[in-house]
Amino acid sequence: MATRYFVIQPTGSDSWDTTNNWSTSSGGASGAAVPTVMDDVIFDSASNATAYVATINAAAYCAAWTVSGPASGAVTLASSADIFVNGNVTYAAANVTNSISNYTWLVGDGSYTYTPNGVRVNDIKVVGMWSTWTLGSAMSNSDAVSYLRIWAGNFD
Repeated sequence: MATRYFVIQPTGSDSWDTTNNWSTSSGGASGAAVPTVMDDVIFDSASNATAYVATINAAAYCAAWTVSGPASGAVTLASSADIFVNGNVTYAAANVTNSISNYTWLVGDGSYTYTPNGVRVNDIKVVGMWSTWTLGSAMSNSDAVSYLRIWAGNFD
């Protein structure tokens, strides 16, 4: 299990599926492997100093998912692919815009925390057979999620 930090390249590369956008340290050099289901993923203020778009252009797999904004402006998450998270999910309360149009799958089989902090998510599917997802911040249908579907597991 490793931690992967998303980094924007000077060329403007912003794609999930390229090693040019992954580092093993916050603000570190690129070239780390693309995250797998065993890796924690972090978008933080060292990803880029100003506003940027992170494009999830291929199915994304990770353990934990943590997103905070850049030093100035906002990070916009854009996707036409599904995201599969096997751990805690945390969005910062400011400077994060979620434009993910596909599903976010919560697939763990343990106890996890889902913290939206008002960041809207298009469609969440809970499928972890033995999972329990507990809210770390308030969430309502009008401001945090378009659809919440629980197929297996629990969502408090």
